[in-house]
Amino acid sequence: LVIVPPLSGLSAVRALRVVETRDLFGTVLTALDVDFGASARERDLLAGDSTRVHERKAFSIVWLPDAKPEWGKRFQLSALRDGRWKFVRDFTRDRSALFDLGADPKELRDVSAEHSDVATSMRATLETWTQEQQNRGGNAERRPIDKDLERKLKELGYL
Repeated sequence: LVIVPPLSGLSAVRALRVVETRDLFGTVLTALDVDFGASARERDLLAGDSTRVHERKAFSIVWLPDAKPEWGKRFQLSALRDGRWKFVRDFTRDRSALFDLGADPKELRDVSAEHSDVATSMRATLETWTQEQQNRGGNAERRPIDKDLERKLKELGYL
């Protein structure tokens, strides 16, 4: 991720730690000199945090269980990065994999059999987090997508 601040007085910063897209919120607020509370400031990528890569957990999720099959994008996937490890859980195909990013940064070799203790622990953490995310959206109102909106979303590449 490259952020080029449009404001004078800000210089380039290289974050040497694991980051999540939600870190952008605090970063943008700082760049605009907006104070939004401590939780946003903690996620400021421009703060020059000394936390190094492999010292922070990061979760990610792609959750499209209600997508129409013809969109070709019906899947449920989540991942956890913790230190040198990355655990990926594909709920659609009922598969998972553990990667040692220190030895295999391109994630080509599943090492879950050799490191079953790490895989088991990370799977439990990831599944708890994934369940929380599902519960948060459980009360969301679902609306059908009309043909015009579907066409626009396809043109933008979302479907």
